[in-house]
Amino acid sequence: MLSLLQDPFHLQKTEYKRLQFFEKSKKFILPEKQFLGIREDKKRKDNQVSMILKKSYSYFIPMQKTLKLFLELPGVLNKILEYQRKLSLCDEDIMCNVTHGTLWKGIEEKSNSEIILPIVMYFDDFEVLNPLGSQAGCYKIGAVYYYIATIPPTHISKLENIFLCLLFYANDRVEFGNEKIFNVLVNELKFLENEGISVNLTDGSNRKIKFSVITITGDNAGLNSILGYNESFSSTYYCRICTSSKDINRIQTLEKEDTIRLKINYTADLCSKKGLKEKCVWNGLSNFHVYDNIFCDVMHDLFEGVHRYDMALIINKLIEKKYFTSDILNSRMKYFTYNNNEKNVAPGFSPEQLLKNIIVISAYEMLCLVRNFRFIIGDCVPKDDTTWHFYLLIYEITEILTSHSLRKTSLEYLQILVEEHHSLYLDLSGSNLKPKYHFLTHYVRIILKLGPLMTLSCLRPEGKHQELKNESKITKCRKNIPRTLSLKNQLKQCYRFMSLKGLEDKINFGKMKNIDLNNYKQCNHTLSLENFKSTSFYEINSCKYEKHTVILLDYNNDSPIFCELIDILIHHIDFSNIYFLCSIWYSEIFNNHYKAYKIKKSNTTKLFSKRIFENDAPGIIYRVSENEFYASIN
Repeated sequence: MLSLLQDPFHLQKTEYKRLQFFEKSKKFILPEKQFLGIREDKKRKDNQVSMILKKSYSYFIPMQKTLKLFLELPGVLNKILEYQRKLSLCDEDIMCNVTHGTLWKGIEEKSNSEIILPIVMYFDDFEVLNPLGSQAGCYKIGAVYYYIATIPPTHISKLENIFLCLLFYANDRVEFGNEKIFNVLVNELKFLENEGISVNLTDGSNRKIKFSVITITGDNAGLNSILGYNESFSSTYYCRICTSSKDINRIQTLEKEDTIRLKINYTADLCSKKGLKEKCVWNGLSNFHVYDNIFCDVMHDLFEGVHRYDMALIINKLIEKKYFTSDILNSRMKYFTYNNNEKNVAPGFSPEQLLKNIIVISAYEMLCLVRNFRFIIGDCVPKDDTTWHFYLLIYEITEILTSHSLRKTSLEYLQILVEEHHSLYLDLSGSNLKPKYHFLTHYVRIILKLGPLMTLSCLRPEGKHQELKNESKITKCRKNIPRTLSLKNQLKQCYRFMSLKGLEDKINFGKMKNIDLNNYKQCNHTLSLENFKSTSFYEINSCKYEKHTVILLDYNNDSPIFCELIDILIHHIDFSNIYFLCSIWYSEIFNNHYKAYKIKKSNTTKLFSKRIFENDAPGIIYRVSENEFYASIN
């Protein structure tokens, strides 16, 4: 026994032996090398550089194997199917998932009662070196990820549930074309559509599961490049959804029904090159067509597009009117009390930055700025100001588009907001509408097809890039980076599959302290608190509850009732048994200037189980003046 403990890993001493060990465990999926073609390269020998012909490869991770191992993790398939069942029972007017869109309903009608799970694909390129360096582009990598769209909301954004399936050099896609790069992936998806996989459950039974691609996500340039569209947004027909020319799009504030791209016109548009440069390789899937399965991304179009121009215009106009200075704005932004779940706070802006008429900050920082700008500086602006009205328009558009649950009846209002916003932008800016403004006119159509677009946002898949970038930074060798990164990704995934880690909640909380039971007598509760302790915060799946957090509790005659957390109680054995001690705040009136409810604190204190707040995002109480408080519905 002692001799074994002296060298317990003697059978895995080399990398080759370790990979063999993991392969035998059947939890490690080795990336498959896919031949693409032959390209020119250079080779140095005897102090002479010569041209050679070199084979190019992509690295494909079979989706069948990944999905089978993932769905066989304890409880994973049951949780997905249960959530999908709950979605089917939602009110007809409610949309909170792709399964509520017309595209998925069409797939279900053809399913013959089979179990089908919706797959969302994501494509983008990323740099493993400095994108501004001398070798920018040389090591640019193309990546394709995917995830199951009906993973419960508390788990779907976790990077471990977004799977890698293809890595290649971006230059190889340009050299050999989309069909050569993506053919292996399309064939795999055809198999998942038509044949499916057999999933063995822990109770000994097995289920036949099929999959269908509901949409392909990514930024506008990336989608145009892999879907066969013109890649230049200065081309005459740059839009993937309609055939309006760029000259019309510059002033168009509303979608024109007669210009929408239709499947029956695809061949004619391809022949006439009406925004298309090649046949879409993805059209080979039975439930996918590039004209039907349309997509636009909230992050790229709004946070990194429209917001950048709008907020620069709004701030400049308000400063011109002498409502405040850039120094006052920067000071207020610096000392503003932000929601604790807003981890990326916008920095201040110099006058030189604002003169460029565009604010370039990260997507999360921009979203934070747009949501909080009304309270940061709103008290300095008159109520009837046109520029402020323009800000409130983009704020309302943002709130609707970032919602994870929408009513179909709200989409008509969204269309009105977009039209008014675009018209006012043309008046205030004196410039034309940019392409990302035009894409907003199609958002109602896309939402009806796919459900709330925030649930399909590229924010999290782009976060997956960071994992691969971090791996590339600690890999000094730049030879065959796609193989290196795909192999490291699979080893990480193998660890998860071997440890049988399914869809588990990630829970964190502060230091627990004993409580004084006398402090809770006024709550009129029947709960025994002997086994509970107090803590400063409770965090579950990156959603953080802290003291003074405010949550929507209920409605009274359409007026919301809020509760402010005074204390957080955790059972010292069962950490999922959580109670919140709350002060009750009643809304007095809805203030249109702040787009928030003016609230007043009552003398009532109550104890609530955390379970009643499962679907409510925590916020904060905004203090505008000494006795003026506001809260928003998140």
